[in-house]
Amino acid sequence: DLRRSKKRTYYAYPIELNVSHGASEGIVFDEPTDYPQARRTAEEIATFLKLPLLDRTSGKEVIREPDKLDESIRERARRTNERVAAFEPPPGMRARVREESGTLIIEIPPQKLNVEHYKRMAIFMIIGVVAACVVLGVNNLRHLNAQNFIVYAPIGIFILLFASRPILRQARRSCRITASRDMLSVEKHASSRRKVTQIPVHELEDFEIGEANLQAGVRKTPDGRYQAEGVRVPPGNSAGYSDQQVMGGTKLLAKLSLIIKPPGPSITASSDKATVNFGKGLREDELRYLYTLIKKKITE
Repeated sequence: DLRRSKKRTYYAYPIELNVSHGASEGIVFDEPTDYPQARRTAEEIATFLKLPLLDRTSGKEVIREPDKLDESIRERARRTNERVAAFEPPPGMRARVREESGTLIIEIPPQKLNVEHYKRMAIFMIIGVVAACVVLGVNNLRHLNAQNFIVYAPIGIFILLFASRPILRQARRSCRITASRDMLSVEKHASSRRKVTQIPVHELEDFEIGEANLQAGVRKTPDGRYQAEGVRVPPGNSAGYSDQQVMGGTKLLAKLSLIIKPPGPSITASSDKATVNFGKGLREDELRYLYTLIKKKITE
């Protein structure tokens, strides 16, 4: 759940005891800001109370019985006699798939710039121009000359960089997934940064396709669309602004977040020690195909 205070906006993972499945309110034990910690604490409480544990973090409801909280997905597949059937790859896949020495290797290259990227950059440039008009005044911009052009040119360059940098950074992200009978490894590259998450298969407890952590103030409607609704701030945390002002401001930020980072489904892999998401931005048929390939490999 998203939390907002005077100083920051952050995600919390409330641990609740609900009387019935789907209940909107329950007894809150704790609200850790670290998911692995929240997961471990929730498992300890569920084990002690001998109650099933429901986890919505991946965007999909996952229910585990109290005596099977540490069961890996491979053990679960064997217990339930689950058989993962492979199917033909969809046409026009972005990911590259190969197998070497029993290890499945999937490479998801950076996205090519397309019309949607240019649309989002254009929207941000328009926002930047409007902001410049408000700050500098329309009359000043209408009477540009060689002297004040030198002053305003850096502002225009800043607007261009402001509009393009976050969107280009999203497009340049790449990912490499390796899956074997022993290990699931996800290596993400974003600009010059590199992050590797490794989860031993015998510790891997959840592997799902879902939609985790929507941006602040964004809600998914039943028909699959995304709406910017804003964030309601608890009493005492509004820093003197009215509820209407806070809702209006956060709704605008939510709309901007939909432009910079459009939401969508991804694959989530979780153990008690680590969680990783990957595959966001792929078509759903391609994401489902990769999910099936990986699950088949790690449960065989």
